[in-house]
Amino acid sequence: MSPTPSFGNPSGGEGIDRAASVSIKLAHEALERFPEMVRRHKFIAGGAAISSSLIVLAGVAIARHMLGGETAEEAVAAVTEDEVQGLRVVEIPGDEDIVPEGETPVGEVDIEEAASNGEVEVKPSEPSVSRMNGAS
Repeated sequence: MSPTPSFGNPSGGEGIDRAASVSIKLAHEALERFPEMVRRHKFIAGGAAISSSLIVLAGVAIARHMLGGETAEEAVAAVTEDEVQGLRVVEIPGDEDIVPEGETPVGEVDIEEAASNGEVEVKPSEPSVSRMNGAS
């Protein structure tokens, strides 16, 4: 297929910039390490294309590693199958909340303390559904 005269590429859409091209290339390099997973995410007439969501997840995992100080090559080598599938998130050094020793982090609840204060039941009750306006 020859390039379209108005855009200069076969798809007729916009071309991608250099940074996006490099990111996609790195994602494909990382995915080469997991052929079984890639096989599960192929589609179109006998597996002619990899799911774009898999490429995006691989790119995000690589970016997180690079934000942690790794080079592109180190990041590609360090990415795990769980990260690519979104089952494990890479922790970025220095990104964790600092909580003074002995205190409960914001958003977390000490269940034993809450139960002793009468704030929660000791045994969880049956789940209930309530509406925003208070109606049952």
